[in-house]
Amino acid sequence: MNFKYFGNALDLFKFDLITYLCEHGTEKLFYVPMITEPQPKEYDPKYFTYELGSKNELLYHFLKSKFEQKEKSEIEEIKSYFQKRNLKYTWFSPNGNSNGFFKDETRTDYFTKVASECKIIGAKKFIYCDPDIGSDIGVVRRFRSKRDMYLRGEDVLKIKNQTTTNDYIGFFQHLGNTNYSPAKRISDLKKHFGKWILLVGYSRIQASLVLVFNNENEFEDKREKIKRYFKLYEYLEHSEKFVLK
Repeated sequence: MNFKYFGNALDLFKFDLITYLCEHGTEKLFYVPMITEPQPKEYDPKYFTYELGSKNELLYHFLKSKFEQKEKSEIEEIKSYFQKRNLKYTWFSPNGNSNGFFKDETRTDYFTKVASECKIIGAKKFIYCDPDIGSDIGVVRRFRSKRDMYLRGEDVLKIKNQTTTNDYIGFFQHLGNTNYSPAKRISDLKKHFGKWILLVGYSRIQASLVLVFNNENEFEDKREKIKRYFKLYEYLEHSEKFVLK
């Protein structure tokens, strides 16, 4: 997560879907923010496309105010939203690691601590990692120059090795490259993480979440819930751009 993007339309979709899954399940959210050193705001028009998540008025008004805020705002303010929605959550804090910001050079220590905390929290949790761009799977050139902004496949596996049967892992994934189809992306993800993978997105704003499960029952349960989530927004002109693979 970065101040550059905080509060945009991608955040609205992401945090609303997280809210929906948590409120329609029994898992506790374990949020891993991966906050990177703040950069100036980016006001690309697509980031103002507040569609998916707009029914969540509390979240919508909160995020829109943060996106329009030019002075630096603390990303940890999202905790106040979690609290107002009564979400059961744990926020991962790296205890001053890299002055509080996520850095590639301290990645190993960061995710070793995440994996260790996973064991302490116990079963029935949704572990959500929030990189600026997404995972390094299927990415070569850009990852080399922007490593801080990515989650590595090995980071996910380190967490997965500490999960229980009913836990699942999620992470933000910018769809970006139009030559890299959702079908190809999901195929590559399955090669890394196993067959129970969901890619959930809205290609109009190039935003998606990847969900990694440990068993078929949880996979099917969340798939059906996400279908119901999309039905809330069937009226959208661009509903054909919903992605569920």
